[in-house]
Amino acid sequence: MDDTAIWAAKVTDVGQRIATLLASDLRAFATGEVKRRFVETPAVADGLDDAGVQALKQSTAEFADRASARLAEVLGDEGLWLGAQPAAADAPITAIATVEQALQRAADDLGELLERHGLGPDAPLTYRLPMRFIDGENLASLTRSLWKNLARYRAACAATDEARAASSRASRARRWDDA
Repeated sequence: MDDTAIWAAKVTDVGQRIATLLASDLRAFATGEVKRRFVETPAVADGLDDAGVQALKQSTAEFADRASARLAEVLGDEGLWLGAQPAAADAPITAIATVEQALQRAADDLGELLERHGLGPDAPLTYRLPMRFIDGENLASLTRSLWKNLARYRAACAATDEARAASSRASRARRWDDA
């Protein structure tokens, strides 16, 4: 296994760990946001009987599962992680446009769910990146690791490209000399 393959494996491993963490957190974010809005909106909350509250909770759980699965699918693409541009060590994971767009789509969809249930946000809903450990993982640490591994992967790719170019030049020079 050459350096490029080693660093590619490290990048995709960290990317998958980030995808798993964000998908898990999105579930908690959706459920927590609906509950918070329910508690803070007495006009809606007091108008629902127990069956209505149960239906809202069921709808929220189904939404959270779908949104989490959709996010995991988008972020499950190895090309996303390998194609990302290295960023500063302290840059958030949302520096990758596809990650930012996928998270914003989930927030927008959650806003629509809230609207349908009369719990709509006063302003556009924004997903907040988790600052806590989730299943033993920390997004900030994983993101720093991703940027570091991505830079090393890019350097390994550049070195491989340069070695191929040098070999090709040498081969053409031999052909010239042998002709």
